[in-house]
Amino acid sequence: MSELVQLGSVNGHLAKPTGNGPFPAVIVIQEWWGLDAQTESIADRFAQEGYLAFAPDLYHGELAQLGDGDTAMKLVQKYAPNAHLDLESLLTRSRLTPIAMERSAVWASVLADACHSPSV
Repeated sequence: MSELVQLGSVNGHLAKPTGNGPFPAVIVIQEWWGLDAQTESIADRFAQEGYLAFAPDLYHGELAQLGDGDTAMKLVQKYAPNAHLDLESLLTRSRLTPIAMERSAVWASVLADACHSPSV
């Protein structure tokens, strides 16, 4: 089961496994396009494997179409300077592990180091 939720000040896609918890949890960090169907499907696949998976919307509802690198770069320039604050607030309140897609791997590694959490 998945739904759009707000965790603290961060909106995103939450995918829940079936059954009763507690469940291990991961944060699925979007590609530079934004929180798209691909990122949501990855969170859903983690839920199918028994993980509680949260994919934060780091672009606050904005999205670049697949292949539109110009728009994606503008979104990165607009949101990246403060995206780490949203992610840090999620990681410091929990023991979540960030899972990154392609270019967002840098964010996951920096956050994992800052929060003493492993990244994948």
